[in-house]
Amino acid sequence: MKVAIIYRVIQGWRIPVFERLKEENEIKLLYGCDFKGTKVVSTKSDYSFNSKKLFSFPFAIKKSSGNMLIPFSPFLFLELVRYRPDVVLCEGASNFLNNISIFFYCKLYRKSMVQWGLGEIRGRKKSAIRKLLEPLIVPIEKRSDAIVAYSSEGAKYYESIGIPQDKIFVAVNVVDTDKRQNEIQHFEQLHNGDKNSPKSKFKILFVGALEKNKNIEMLINAFIRLQSKFDDVELHIIGDGAHKAALERLVVEKNIISSIVFYGSIKGPLINTINDMDIFVMPGLGGLAVSDMLSHGIPVICGIGDGCEVDLINEKNGIIDDSLDENKLFGYLAKLKATPELLSEMKVNAKKTILTYNISNYVEQINCALRRAVKGKQ
Repeated sequence: MKVAIIYRVIQGWRIPVFERLKEENEIKLLYGCDFKGTKVVSTKSDYSFNSKKLFSFPFAIKKSSGNMLIPFSPFLFLELVRYRPDVVLCEGASNFLNNISIFFYCKLYRKSMVQWGLGEIRGRKKSAIRKLLEPLIVPIEKRSDAIVAYSSEGAKYYESIGIPQDKIFVAVNVVDTDKRQNEIQHFEQLHNGDKNSPKSKFKILFVGALEKNKNIEMLINAFIRLQSKFDDVELHIIGDGAHKAALERLVVEKNIISSIVFYGSIKGPLINTINDMDIFVMPGLGGLAVSDMLSHGIPVICGIGDGCEVDLINEKNGIIDDSLDENKLFGYLAKLKATPELLSEMKVNAKKTILTYNISNYVEQINCALRRAVKGKQ
């Protein structure tokens, strides 16, 4: 199939997916300008698929939960006419302005449109802005030829607006699990003699952007309580962001600087840094980090994320608590610290997660959606 992929920017974590889509399709990625000062910027990593940067206007619509960053590429329609794809794979609501051009191209030339979206985050009320924009978003969603949902939770949203189940494909959002396994195997070969070394600390991990909506203060406060009960505990925080300085000040104020490590952003395989971590905590919003940690054999404790956690986490490899707070998080951490046999079992089951949820299955679901959309036009 000839596939046009329309994305706001070329995100680094999407490159493995696009590269695999290229193996079965002729693809061209059309993307817009960076949103400076945000995470919505194109990667500088190398890739081999065909792409083109479009002239775009960046719009930031203010919401209580953060800005809604939406590009508009005025020449997208002409670019689609020039390329003439059989099917267009595009982002959902986050790129709704460009989806209008895509919709008209597909209707005019009898081509197929597949939306790839988050749906709705469970437990979160629609913002006033989202409600205002729904007359522009929902009609196009409902008229798409197929939907790729990030999770089974996201699929529920698309069903709720009347899209038939046979048009909805769940591609659970995961990291490049093949790459992770290769990195882990290489690390284990180099450090095979270290396996029998004594374990010194109970190590808690956070990986992600250091932003307010990540709720990292809750994790730090729960850790302080845990440290008052157990001496041999550490908190490791990997990531960078606008909120990092505030978190570092909090750690100094609480006088726990000796037991909390800030790494900032790290280059190279994560396994080099997190090989002996015990538990990963995602106290606020997040997504890909869940599959990343599970692929490393690290159990996960989280609240409400982007929906993928519902597919990825079960009582055997982690803990999901939609009402996660400081008290509950402290309780979960204390229990796992006090019952190492339970933690060990969770670590084993965490590694097994990628047998079901891996990048191969992820990409196959997207290909199934593309095939379904094109077949529906024949």
